[in-house]
Amino acid sequence: MTTGTVAAMVEDLRHRIEDGRLEAGAQLPATSELVQTYGLSSNAVWRGIALLKASGHLTGRQGKGVYVTTPAGSPSEIPAPRPAPTASPGDDRDGGEEALLLEAGAGLVEGQVARLLGVAPGTPVHTRRYLISRGGAPYALRALAYPPFVLAAVPEAASTASLSGELRRLIGERLGSEPADAVVELSSRHPTGLEKHLLELHEPDAVVSHRVRTLLLADERPLLAETTITSGTHALRRTLPAAQAGEAE
Repeated sequence: MTTGTVAAMVEDLRHRIEDGRLEAGAQLPATSELVQTYGLSSNAVWRGIALLKASGHLTGRQGKGVYVTTPAGSPSEIPAPRPAPTASPGDDRDGGEEALLLEAGAGLVEGQVARLLGVAPGTPVHTRRYLISRGGAPYALRALAYPPFVLAAVPEAASTASLSGELRRLIGERLGSEPADAVVELSSRHPTGLEKHLLELHEPDAVVSHRVRTLLLADERPLLAETTITSGTHALRRTLPAAQAGEAE
């Protein structure tokens, strides 16, 4: 089946869940399979999955995949995703955030992120997407994207939301260069419908800040690109030492 639109994919999966063809507790097929089935990009498939999670048809288990929930009004047989304290790679912020993993796997990067990672648009890279909460309330949407050469040398980076001391050591050993500076680009725009839903932005004229932080190795190769979307307005582009990059809000 090829649909070509996120709305058609969401509608098809919703019907399959509600009429029992996808049973409660069943694991959703991998993103790559859904891409082939619905004729969408991996990013579009992720948007559809996020909509179905928001509507209660799907639920995620951190690092385990996406599952069909039980029918409305019934207790779910799939354990709720477990938020885990996290910090952005290279950040020194305190542990006041909780990160819920929405999606992890290969995704095609486009536009700004492709440029910052130094890859051609449409290149598959490993991406991890999170819904960040503070004090139990949704605060930000965050995505981490690693260029292929990083994960080829340091596959451990694919399973973490923070750049720990051990991960920094492995990067230095295997890539011959350590994390150094970060390029931070900030802009403001109106949120998409999905962003408004996930961040619970109810104002008709809501604005979000779109922050892209590229962490560079000492030899100036890009290590990762981190995209964070929060409510608010900013406009900035500058280069900071990695230790200070988390302070640019």
